[in-house]
Amino acid sequence: QVKEGEFVALVGANGSGKSTLLRLIAGLLNPSQGEVKIAGHNIQLAEEQKTLHTTLGMVFQYPEDQIVGTTVEEDIAFGLENLGWQPEDMRKRVDEMLTALDLQEQRQRPSHLLSAGQTQRLALAGVLAPDPRLLLFDEATTMLDPRGRKELMARMKQLHQNGITILMVTHHMEEAAQAQRMVVLHRGSIIADDTPQSIFHQISLLRQCGLAAPDFLQLATILQPYIPGLPPNPANLEELLKILKQIPPQHGTLTDKVRGCSPDAKMPAIKVDHLVHIYEGEESQSNTTLRDVSMQVIQNCSHSLLGATGSGKSTLMLNMMGLEKPLEGRIQIGDVIVTDKQTKMQAILKQVGMVFQNPEIQFFEQYAGDEVAYGALMQGLEHEEVVRRVRWAMEIVGLDFEAFKDRLTFSLSGGERRKLALASTLVLQTPVLLLDEPTAGLDPSSRKEIIQHLHHMQQDGRTLLLSTHDLNDVAALTENTTIMDGGKVAFSGSTRQAFWMPDLVNAAGLDIPAAAQAAQVMRNAGWPLPEGIVTISELESCLAARGSEVLHAN
Repeated sequence: QVKEGEFVALVGANGSGKSTLLRLIAGLLNPSQGEVKIAGHNIQLAEEQKTLHTTLGMVFQYPEDQIVGTTVEEDIAFGLENLGWQPEDMRKRVDEMLTALDLQEQRQRPSHLLSAGQTQRLALAGVLAPDPRLLLFDEATTMLDPRGRKELMARMKQLHQNGITILMVTHHMEEAAQAQRMVVLHRGSIIADDTPQSIFHQISLLRQCGLAAPDFLQLATILQPYIPGLPPNPANLEELLKILKQIPPQHGTLTDKVRGCSPDAKMPAIKVDHLVHIYEGEESQSNTTLRDVSMQVIQNCSHSLLGATGSGKSTLMLNMMGLEKPLEGRIQIGDVIVTDKQTKMQAILKQVGMVFQNPEIQFFEQYAGDEVAYGALMQGLEHEEVVRRVRWAMEIVGLDFEAFKDRLTFSLSGGERRKLALASTLVLQTPVLLLDEPTAGLDPSSRKEIIQHLHHMQQDGRTLLLSTHDLNDVAALTENTTIMDGGKVAFSGSTRQAFWMPDLVNAAGLDIPAAAQAAQVMRNAGWPLPEGIVTISELESCLAARGSEVLHAN
């Protein structure tokens, strides 16, 4: 049960039933048994459908899936028209939504030409137009950059303050921590229903469900032995950092260690020189997405490609795959000149594989096992080798071969589809892997496992280029980083160095990992910590190694 006016987070591992439950509540699925009532109305009854549509609204993980209008204002009006609103009332309500969601200047713009953030706001505007009392969010922040994620969460809070009931599915524990109540699903059953603060301190429960406490609570836990009196339950990272800044200065020997793959140490696996990419936008206007981009990825190293939504990351990767053609510039991967007009796609695919941002667009087969096998079969491998590779790739990403090989691809959860897309690329065993948001939509445990497996693959000689909005993944996996801003390279160098340059990272619309922020605050206060700490485990190890120096911090 969800009471009117509550803000509830629904969490659980991939495949636990979160999205299915949300779709049942929204009336998109019919239950095999039992019933769903919204504001006292049984939504399975045909006569209650109109009441449902005026009471409830839902924002999906991929907002473009629910955009149906040709232009922005037509899409906002679509639901109102279906509900029979009068034209003058519709126009007034559309104007209100355009203003509320900051879309006034986009009123007549084709909906398919919006940025990711604008598309998200348009989806929300269409849902809010009929003035619903209950809003469902199904991992609505997954594909947004940190700035867009914060904006959407701020809008959710404001809607909640205005009396709207919110039920939110999320894999981001920092977001779940902002809800009043947290419901945990495990294998189709509710196993916990309490405040986020209470659930986050039940370590065995979190492990059972593939979850983890938010970073700021994990930091508070490891810092408590060194800072007596530190509150165990800060409300958020900002509160924790504020407390750390008030600690009396400490003294010790400061060391500087910034690691990364040195460009002089190895040959580049990917080399991009002065790349310019232009696409034809609306009204035949040319839009430059890449502006004189030059970068290189060192062989056998892991490299991240960062930037806000629309900065050019995905376009750059598509150019590397030969799926987009630049106006100017040169790309070389291994010994293949990708931008050479004489280069065939088969030659590129022997060097590099790519996991796309939206996994569904790269599926060919009906069954999961066949999907993973597709690329290996196209390589002409013998049956025994194909089966061996398929089993290996599925097990690496956490899909049990026997349990999933005969599952229909469309029946998989969003997180399971992302794992399948990764397996279908890993099976090719190319020397270079391009990964566009490979962990988006995965639960914390699955995300950690994928990063560990990718790390082992890089140690075995693969070159990885990772594009993501989750800088914790970057901190855990990559040695070097390129930051894109407005289609240009704003920085290219050591990941550790980048994360200790807050002005640079923030200007690009990104968030420095919580551990790096805490370490910087403590180092500035005189704690004997090395420069370049970027993960919680690194901070914990440094504190343990220097325990005798910092134990009496107070």
